[in-house]
Amino acid sequence: MNQTQISELKLAHPITTTIDSSIHEAIQIMRSSSIDQLPLVSATGELQGLVSLDGLMKAVVSGLHSQGLKAIKSCDYGELHMNNTLKQLQDALDARPVVLIVEFTGGIKRLCHVVTRIDFLAWTFDRIVSKTKA
Repeated sequence: MNQTQISELKLAHPITTTIDSSIHEAIQIMRSSSIDQLPLVSATGELQGLVSLDGLMKAVVSGLHSQGLKAIKSCDYGELHMNNTLKQLQDALDARPVVLIVEFTGGIKRLCHVVTRIDFLAWTFDRIVSKTKA
């Protein structure tokens, strides 16, 4: 696993919203998609940050629900690339709850995938179980 690259993971295309979306829109997307983190992108697809369930809850309870996502976005995530190793991913997830897999194209940082601790745990568990059955 130490040299296995992130590109070997079967990762879904991320669900995102634009940085100009409302808090209400973000809540609706997260609720309907059953996700706890929602990456924010610009109109051109450039990564702008992330909103989390915790961040949205704090904003609503604090009376900031009329504010846009720009006001509450977080940068509390790790960033890696598809050629990073799973060991590097594990280390990044030890430090942060979510890691965004990004690439640079045309000078723009674009989001490829979102990896959470449960995603990594499930993949690792499945890999161990499949080797045990073999």
